[in-house]
Amino acid sequence: MSTCFTSSGKTFFLGVDYYPEEWPQSMWDQDVNLMSEAGFNIARLTDYAWPMLEPSPGRFVFDWLDEVIEKLGAKGIKVVLGTPRYPPVWFPKMYPDAFPIDDQGRRIRFGRNGAWMSYCPHNPNFLRCVERIVRAMAERYKDNSNVYGWQIDNETQWSDPYPNMVCYCEYTKEKFREWLKAKYGSIEEFNEKIGTKFFPIQIYSDWGEVDPPWPPLKEKNRGLALDWFRFRSDSLIEFIKFEISIIRSIAPHKKITTNRIGHQIDNYKLSKYLDFISYDSYPKYKREPDPAIASMYYDWFRSMKDAGFWVMELQSGTFFLGKTPRPGEIRKWTYQAIGHGADGVLYFRWRTTPYGVEQFVYGIPGPDNRLDRRYYEAKRVGEEIRRLEGYLCETTCKSDVAILCSYDNIWATDMEKDDYGRNSLDDMLSVYKGLWLNHIPVDIVEPYHDLTKYKVLFTPFTYIMSEQNALRLKEYVNNGGILISDARLAVKNEYNGIFSEPLPGLLTELFGITVDDFDLVESSENRKISCMREAPILKCREVSPSAFVEALGILSADVIAVHKGAWLDGKPAITMNEYGKGKAIYVGTFFSTELIDMMAKDFINNGLIQPIATLNDTQVEIISRCGRDFSLLFIINHSDSYKKVEIYLKKTCNVEEIFNRQSFKTNILKFELKPDDVKVLITK
Repeated sequence: MSTCFTSSGKTFFLGVDYYPEEWPQSMWDQDVNLMSEAGFNIARLTDYAWPMLEPSPGRFVFDWLDEVIEKLGAKGIKVVLGTPRYPPVWFPKMYPDAFPIDDQGRRIRFGRNGAWMSYCPHNPNFLRCVERIVRAMAERYKDNSNVYGWQIDNETQWSDPYPNMVCYCEYTKEKFREWLKAKYGSIEEFNEKIGTKFFPIQIYSDWGEVDPPWPPLKEKNRGLALDWFRFRSDSLIEFIKFEISIIRSIAPHKKITTNRIGHQIDNYKLSKYLDFISYDSYPKYKREPDPAIASMYYDWFRSMKDAGFWVMELQSGTFFLGKTPRPGEIRKWTYQAIGHGADGVLYFRWRTTPYGVEQFVYGIPGPDNRLDRRYYEAKRVGEEIRRLEGYLCETTCKSDVAILCSYDNIWATDMEKDDYGRNSLDDMLSVYKGLWLNHIPVDIVEPYHDLTKYKVLFTPFTYIMSEQNALRLKEYVNNGGILISDARLAVKNEYNGIFSEPLPGLLTELFGITVDDFDLVESSENRKISCMREAPILKCREVSPSAFVEALGILSADVIAVHKGAWLDGKPAITMNEYGKGKAIYVGTFFSTELIDMMAKDFINNGLIQPIATLNDTQVEIISRCGRDFSLLFIINHSDSYKKVEIYLKKTCNVEEIFNRQSFKTNILKFELKPDDVKVLITK
């Protein structure tokens, strides 16, 4: 059975992460046949396989991999080859200095703290061995038509053994000094920009005196600490680029990606070197998931290249003895990813390993190798995807609303999260969920992205502000955009130093306000933000402030809301300022989902933005992928109960339910959703 979900030369990939080297060769035919019967057309291989591919230095064994690729190819299943990340046992015996060193001077060995990134990416012995295995694999499979592409490394990250960090080896220290010298030019400029004459006073006279800062970073020079985060990101990107360059030089026609988790790498910067970016999604661990979180990450990764992305690992069973996916949830999660722009989804993993760290990370099938409900659920998706193939690959995700995100702000606010009780990621989720509840499509973009296509732009907890980014925000509003920002905006410059001008510093004129006072909010306090009766939005409503409040001084803005309670009572809390053709709204507290939900409803009622459809049920998600003359609607029940839903479309449409092939013309959709069920509709 050959499965290739194509449309106009494009392909939608559905498959699984496969580790044939862990199983007897006698099982391979059965595995491949079952994958084919499930409708899979892609498998990821070899990300764990270095010990089997190079059992001794320079001696390669590819015969078993050749056979697996051939068997998969015979069933129409292409492969993504992972460049191996976990070296054989001969490597640390030959090169013990390749283990990273933590900030306490300890070598990180095998084990939980070092399992995922066991070696320093600056170690020349490690790089030499990585180059050898990657080059050998690329040469071997450069002309193999069954090899679709390559995944560089696996979840590349620094193996920080919390609360400590890595790496503090001499190779890394020297690379850090080179990075700083390239950025600042002279040691005098470096001292000046990051403020080394301020406590803790460490004025440097030579680059050799500069060491990386160690945790807790907020107790070190914060300019140096932010540069340490940037350097760590750039180091991992350079490591990935190193492997990319090898493959590009040998097999330039093959696609290249890498799978991402965490926030150590600036994924916007990384994505520029990839054909597409991939994300690993495990929605359900020890508690019931908030579906808005998965949706946010999907939209975030889709926005990084303004194109489709892959989910290279999607949870398909119990994750480390966490909560088990209910019947229907694996299918639901698949369509949630597809609805938000995924062009490929692979389930983790094929067969559940009986040994090792991932012993209780259940795959398809389980440890007893029986074909249980999870296999048949994945098979159902494979059958359904074939019905979608004529439409899916011709669609994109469109949005009039964006959230601005920068890794500088993630790192800078994460350093100080204990002070504020949140970081920019928490703030971003608050914004996203408030929009998600109203079924408003969202892009999550970096500051250098083209902002002109968005009607509304949110900037959650944008602590760091460069002159260039400030200018871009002014241009955006001047040209007619609506900018909405919250507390602690533009407090610091790009060197993580506080601006000496009244806050919001470089954006004071844009917002027409100054921040005159501020305070932390305790949960026991009876504070509110009360909106004015004549306000253009949020009329007569009250919301609770989040974590931090600011009293605003008025320069040219109109007051929308004031503080109520405590010593800031009556002070301006939310303002709106006309600037050029647009408006800049300032919120003198951190964003909350409650506040954004209210704002979104007002924007919808005012006709400023439009939801995909209207539905008053917070447990049902509506997602849209738009084609040239049609839209795909994904309607997802995220609850474990039956739902009777009534959805109001923007206009009367010709509607077809893909999976039961019912057609009708309407602007109101009424139907029942089973627990964790999904309906996919075509509207024209």
